[in-house]
Amino acid sequence: MSEPFLWRVDYDAKRGRLLRATRDVKTGQCVLCERAYGNVILSTYRAALCAVCLRAAAADICCDDCSTVFFCSEECRAALQDVHEKECEALKDVDLTAAKTKTDVDLLRLLIRILAARSLDAADGKLQADDEGIVRASYANVKNLVHVLDKEGGLWVDHVRAGARKIMENLPGECHLPVEKVVVLAAQINENSYSLDALDETHLVAAVGLILEVRALRDINEGEELTLSYINIDVERDERREELRKTKHFNCRCERCAALLSESFDVPRTVMASAVLTVRAKLASAKQYLNQFSSCPGRYHLLLALAHFDYAEALRRMLVDPTIPVSENSDRNELQREMRASYQAFSDICAVCLGKPHPLRYRAAACLKY
Repeated sequence: MSEPFLWRVDYDAKRGRLLRATRDVKTGQCVLCERAYGNVILSTYRAALCAVCLRAAAADICCDDCSTVFFCSEECRAALQDVHEKECEALKDVDLTAAKTKTDVDLLRLLIRILAARSLDAADGKLQADDEGIVRASYANVKNLVHVLDKEGGLWVDHVRAGARKIMENLPGECHLPVEKVVVLAAQINENSYSLDALDETHLVAAVGLILEVRALRDINEGEELTLSYINIDVERDERREELRKTKHFNCRCERCAALLSESFDVPRTVMASAVLTVRAKLASAKQYLNQFSSCPGRYHLLLALAHFDYAEALRRMLVDPTIPVSENSDRNELQREMRASYQAFSDICAVCLGKPHPLRYRAAACLKY
């Protein structure tokens, strides 16, 4: 019997829980399409968007008691009525609670929404998809999400704990959970994934209204691990680690982050910028050398070809990170043109001196396509 979904939960002794593809997946294919169990409009936009369908809200259709939830129609107001009756009192003071406890107000609002929805949720936790293939989750599925509270929660945990105590004071009894379980729920929201973080991400998450779609960024083989990236991967390692510790409370241990810095794609910006200047000098020297011996045997042309290749590679590595400083007389578009020109020059020289099948020429051609 074939698996109902394109993924399955697996476990690795060193890396913990992860997902693997149950069959081959093509680039762009939707691996999971799921309706969010709980959602709130960011505070900045909560008066502008409908709390149910996310369309433009009508200014005169809102909750008169808490004045924090707006709707586009009476139909949408009715759709949230049962849940909102339970959350309304807690939402009245949520801004003050967030300020006093130094907790993110939208995290508190989402916790309130989930706790209210949970009190009405009798689902058994089995994942089921509707006729359109959209999975509808239950609170039992939310409880199965991973968290890393035992790692580096720090002050974030203390603030969330204080916020959890305050919101529980204004929620009806059927919505209550022990404070520590609410803290765990906050951590699960913060991670919100069965999948592991990695810089060689295989998937991208996109929101289409209330539906979350997870699509493949490249072809994936059956049994291959499925990964997501939680942060911007095009910054240097120290910045990535700092952001993960601050926002997700763990260190990434994917292959790129685990490799020795000297053997990794990750190079400090100052070192990379210095390397570009060094290679630029090498290229200029090689050009001068060729001008002096333009009629000499092919070995001098090969020196120029390799200088072109080294220069192009250094530029490519630098251009991956848009925050790396460039010289005052250059801009990124100019550097990209120089990179492509050097790859092309390398390829052209190799075609004459080494023949078209040379593997380095294939690499240059691949970079030119990119």
